[in-house]
Amino acid sequence: MNIKTTNMNKNHNYDEKFKCLIIGDSCVGKSQFINVLTKNIFNENIKKTIGVDFAHKNIEIDGKMYKNGFWDVSWNPKFKTMLEIYYHSADSVILMYDVTNIDTFNNVINWLKEINEHVVNKDHVTVYIIGNKCDINPQILNKTKELLQNISYKHLLMTNTNSSNVNKIFSNILKNMIINKEKQKEIENQIYNNMSYVDIINKGTETINKQSKEITELVRVANELYFALKIALAIIAIILYYRSMN
Repeated sequence: MNIKTTNMNKNHNYDEKFKCLIIGDSCVGKSQFINVLTKNIFNENIKKTIGVDFAHKNIEIDGKMYKNGFWDVSWNPKFKTMLEIYYHSADSVILMYDVTNIDTFNNVINWLKEINEHVVNKDHVTVYIIGNKCDINPQILNKTKELLQNISYKHLLMTNTNSSNVNKIFSNILKNMIINKEKQKEIENQIYNNMSYVDIINKGTETINKQSKEITELVRVANELYFALKIALAIIAIILYYRSMN
């Protein structure tokens, strides 16, 4: 399988598009993972995600172009609804924990409950559990391997400081997304071939209504973020004004 990373402009055609949701506790390395994967840069001073962070990476495999979008959603009650929407549209979910922090691993079970609750088409969504920072003399590494033996999802170990390791892991994930997408298309073709025109129209209407609800919720969250930003800017302006008066 020939894999090649390419720089693709907005007008470039692609054969398939995938959405990858990256979840886990704060400070486990989610933003760093995206940064290394999409920019090939490890930034020790990378900032904590506030709200939602997005990036993309284009990969060519065997002559086909795949556009991969990465969504890093901050674990905050304000963004819970937004996170649920991303679950519904994700082609893959990466659940990341820090192998040097036992608390982030203990929360893996809670995150798995979220996945089981919100991922609709589990058979078509690639889910990986990734232990990050395995190069920092981990204390809980053996324990995590033991506890995750009975979990059906794939468990991998990596370090964000090694770009080769990061790219290898995502290439593995991408291959599985491609396989799942092909299976999903086969099933959908079989279903549509057995549907009447009325059923097809009803199915299309149902899909449009669902997408409209998701867009409405995203707009609501965006408005909340905009309002919070305006308040923050106003506070900064007041502080700067009083400082200038002294």
